[in-house]
Amino acid sequence: MTWKGGDPVSSLEELFKYVETEADKAMNWYWQKKGSKAQLSRTIQFFAVVLTAMGAIIPVAINLSGNQPKSVDKEEKITGTKKWVHINVPPGQYRVPATFARW
Repeated sequence: MTWKGGDPVSSLEELFKYVETEADKAMNWYWQKKGSKAQLSRTIQFFAVVLTAMGAIIPVAINLSGNQPKSVDKEEKITGTKKWVHINVPPGQYRVPATFARW
């Protein structure tokens, strides 16, 4: 591409065509690269929603089924002293350090 000082109209038209061609190349590159990245993004978003829902549903299902796992502290087995106190409150079961649960 060269600038013709005596004919600025044809030089501007040539410049316009060059810029338009480069813009088309950039748009084609963008749309070509976007497809796989968009699919990966939708997949990650889907699994984020599914795992969040499972994180909310599983504890509720365990609580409703009544099959709550019994946990025994290793220190309690060895020393015989309770390190944690389990408190059952309607949303679930909570472990509280025994030093704070003196009643």
